[in-house]
Amino acid sequence: MASSPRPPRKKGVTRTHSINPVAPASDAAATDYRSWASHIEDFPSVRAATLIFFRNPPDDMWLCSGIASDNRFTVRALAYILAGHLIRHTAIIRERYL
Repeated sequence: MASSPRPPRKKGVTRTHSINPVAPASDAAATDYRSWASHIEDFPSVRAATLIFFRNPPDDMWLCSGIASDNRFTVRALAYILAGHLIRHTAIIRERYL
């Protein structure tokens, strides 16, 4: 798949290196309303969207930061967190259910 060129930036417009909204801590019980089958069905789409998001970001995006669960982190850290999250949950599924 060919990547499309990024539109040129307008002069005087810069990216912010801080995300203002604070994401609340997740509530694991809030996912109980979804069936296991719905999680399995959605996984390929969510995974593909995540990979596309991190595929070709502008260099300055990696240093942008935000706060979630009262912790500040960068986009670069988020990429590592997401990769580790997948590895951790895959291991749990293998150990407990397969």
